[in-house]
Amino acid sequence: MLGKNTRLYTSGDGGYGPHFKEIGKKYGPFDITLIEGAQYDKRWANVHMIPEQSVQANIDVNGKNMMLMHWGAFTLANHGWKEPIERALKEAKKDNINLIDPEIGETVILDSDMHITDSSWWDF
Repeated sequence: MLGKNTRLYTSGDGGYGPHFKEIGKKYGPFDITLIEGAQYDKRWANVHMIPEQSVQANIDVNGKNMMLMHWGAFTLANHGWKEPIERALKEAKKDNINLIDPEIGETVILDSDMHITDSSWWDF
């Protein structure tokens, strides 16, 4: 979505591939990316990315800020509930990516300063 003030990208479902770099070259940079990175399994590589691939996809599309999608809901895959966000945060920190992780239901104002929430709100 290319708005007047904010450029937003959402990946939808799909595996990691060269299409992310093509999107970044043609439409990037993006102020925020919403990238799926949970409910993964090695058998579903063409359907859902692992968290580390999600962070790389953000880099490829030239995302300034990223939000990991498809985690924290019902379980489809055989991984822990909070594993996707923890893996994505670890990878994002290595790559100096601003990964925001708002609480479920929290409003994010897209024209504000988005920042990493280090609260680990999911550890309850």
